[in-house]
Amino acid sequence: MPRKVVLLLAGRHLLQAAAALRWPAGLVARWGWSADAAHSASMLALAAVSRRWRAAALANAAVAAAWARAARPRAGASPSPGS
Repeated sequence: MPRKVVLLLAGRHLLQAAAALRWPAGLVARWGWSADAAHSASMLALAAVSRRWRAAALANAAVAAAWARAARPRAGASPSPGS
């Protein structure tokens, strides 16, 4: 995978993690969940069209799906104050 793409994705992960630590509920939690779900879906699409990147894309999709599942807001959970 091109180095610039890897660095960009790593930067997004770091910013998302920092924001989630600061604001663990509300808009930030929804944004983080959505970003991870979209990332997982895009990696599945890449795996479908690129034999060269298939293994890496599938591994990345699985990790992103796990993060999305872990970060998904729970039904009935109330947002924290200030979110």
